[in-house]
Amino acid sequence: MIGPKSNKSPGQLMMDQVIFAAECIFDVEGNCLIEICDAHNDGQLLRGMKCTHPNVSFLYGIDELKNCGWDYAYCILLGFHAMANSGGVWDHTFRNDILHIWREGKDECIGEVTALILWANSKSVPVALVSGEGPFAHEADVFSIPTYTISTHTIPEQYAALRQAIRSGVSCIRNVKYYADEFKIFVEVDNADKLTLLDEKGYVIADGAVQFAGVEAFFNELYCFAGDLNQAGRQIIYTNTEFARMLKKMDAQQDILRELSEILHKPLSLLDAADRDLIRRRMNLCGN
Repeated sequence: MIGPKSNKSPGQLMMDQVIFAAECIFDVEGNCLIEICDAHNDGQLLRGMKCTHPNVSFLYGIDELKNCGWDYAYCILLGFHAMANSGGVWDHTFRNDILHIWREGKDECIGEVTALILWANSKSVPVALVSGEGPFAHEADVFSIPTYTISTHTIPEQYAALRQAIRSGVSCIRNVKYYADEFKIFVEVDNADKLTLLDEKGYVIADGAVQFAGVEAFFNELYCFAGDLNQAGRQIIYTNTEFARMLKKMDAQQDILRELSEILHKPLSLLDAADRDLIRRRMNLCGN
């Protein structure tokens, strides 16, 4: 929810919202069991938070969700956001170093909303509602799934609107269609060197991206993939730091430095092998 500043931690704010959503579901369904997954990394926002409701349990992170059995009547995607570079306040697609994700044979990119809808549907679990911030609704519209976009209204007004959205989404759940998805998934990252390093680890690299066999394979490998991206990022920063130290020891003409200014001012995490090769050629460092 967007609202006035609060003294509560992000985890407590998130707990307040998911428990509110659970109470809305109890109002509709009566005595049922609800499982809540904090999909942030290893569930760091809700991990350690207290909930005493006997019919509510928790999963922490995608890695636990993939092994949960998926014995659910439906799911709700609560507190989501738009895909990377789409103009939302918190827009991103899983990680800041993932630029785009797309499916084989499809022109449009997908965000976390589409990916999770496809994953849930591959488990025969329909999505009753998607709520969140930014321009995400079109992803759910493709599957005729109701959405609720948070606004600048007061918190009570937002909670009232979310309650109605949950009631409406849950009541229509029996009309939701399942969408089988067997398309390969392609993930574009922010540095070509990462593709080289991931290729060395056995990932399939195609069309300038990391290829996964399908949406289920992507989520099954996501936790390890994130760790390998972190490791690759650290290695790239180390390589570029050493390269920058070497450049500082070299003399170069000012016109060459101006020509290379755009590359030389890149963050160390984004400088790749092609950039380093161009710098070497222009500064006559091919033998170094």
